Amino acid sequence: MNVTELLYDHYKETFLIIKETIIQRNRFFVMVFLMMTLQFLLASSPDSISYLIIDIIQKKYEIDISNQISTIQSLLWLSLLYLTMRYYQSTIYIEKQYLYIHSIEDRISNLKHIKFDREGGNYLLNYPKMNDFIDFLYKWIFPIVYCLTIFYKIKNEIFSSRFTLLLFFDILLFLICFILTMLYMLFLHKKL
Repeated sequence: MNVTELLYDHYKETFLIIKETIIQRNRFFVMVFLMMTLQFLLASSPDSISYLIIDIIQKKYEIDISNQISTIQSLLWLSLLYLTMRYYQSTIYIEKQYLYIHSIEDRISNLKHIKFDREGGNYLLNYPKMNDFIDFLYKWIFPIVYCLTIFYKIKNEIFSSRFTLLLFFDILLFLICFILTMLYMLFLHKKL
C-alpha cells in the first residue's frame, strides 16, 4: 500500500468518525436545549413546574417526593452540566477533525498533483449565506442564550430559597456550566 492509498483510507475512516460524532452532537444539542427549557420554565414558574415534575414522578414511580424540589433542581443542574460537557466535547472534536481532514486533503493533493478538497476548499466555495447565519446562531446566539438562561435560573433559585448545601451545589454547577461555555466560545472564536 503506497502513501496516497494509506492517506485516503485514513481520510475515509476519519470522515466516518466525524459523521458519527455529528449525530451524537446533534442529539446532545437537543437534550441541552430541552434541559435549558426546563430550567427556564422552573425559573419562570417554579410552583407550577415543580408540581408538574413531582406529579409525573409520583405517578410513574409511586414515591412521595413532594418535599424534594431542591434535590430535583440539583439533579437537573447536574444533568445540564453533563449534557453541556458532552455537547461541547463533541463539537470541539468535530471542529478539530475537520482541520485534520483539510490537512490530509492537502497532503493527498500535493502527492498526486491533483485537486483533492471535497471537505476543504470545495465545501467552502460559494458557501451559502444561510449556512453562515446558522453557524452564527450555533456559535454566538446559542451560547449567549444558554448563559442568560442559566443566569436567570440561578438568580431565581438564590432569591427564592434559603441558603442550603443544595443551593451551594447548584451555584457551583452553574459556575462550572458558565466557565465551560466561556472556554467553548474561546475555542470556537480563537481564529478572530
